[in-house]
Amino acid sequence: MTPLGALFLGVNVLPQEGLVYPIYYLFKEMGLYDGKLGYTILVGITYSAFGTYLLSSSSAPSPAAWPQEP
Repeated sequence: MTPLGALFLGVNVLPQEGLVYPIYYLFKEMGLYDGKLGYTILVGITYSAFGTYLLSSSSAPSPAAWPQEP
């Protein structure tokens, strides 16, 4: 797993309350606190892990495509 993938999954594993203060201070320092771009980044990171999981499960081969024993 890549570090970026671990970050995306970690955001969903941690309780949301534990992420409020670090995100608040980070966004405030970067000037993204009160804007649409900051909100878009936050929502995108939060839901990207679930979207990746959903897409990977739908693209997995079905049991009918598995090789059959003779």
